[in-house]
Amino acid sequence: MVRVLSSLTTMSSVGYVVLSLAVLVAPWFASEAVVIDRETMQHMFQCPPCDATVCSIPLEPCELVLEGAICGCCPVCARRSGESCGVTVGRCAQGLKCRPDMSDPNPLNALLLGRGVCIGVETYSFIFGKKLNEKY
Repeated sequence: MVRVLSSLTTMSSVGYVVLSLAVLVAPWFASEAVVIDRETMQHMFQCPPCDATVCSIPLEPCELVLEGAICGCCPVCARRSGESCGVTVGRCAQGLKCRPDMSDPNPLNALLLGRGVCIGVETYSFIFGKKLNEKY
């Protein structure tokens, strides 16, 4: 892992984007994915330091997660069952997974564009007849 991260300094900007997006969406497609922590991702994208004074507190009670955007550092409400999700939209609450529509010809692109839906294991199995860790 250290070797991979140290070699990132020689990659082009396009390489950073491709690797970063692959790492972000890998957990949606694999049961055991390689994970690069948020701090490393923020460094790769040259995010400004987090300023907690600009974060607003959600008005309604909810499960808090960090903003979905790579440079986001403020807590926001997690997406609930049936709500849209994806790399650009937001993260699902615990017990839910972000899944693209099974009929989408490009499921990876759908997740990158925020066209996924937060869905629970039982619901997913009932609708699609597959477990969440099964491949399409």
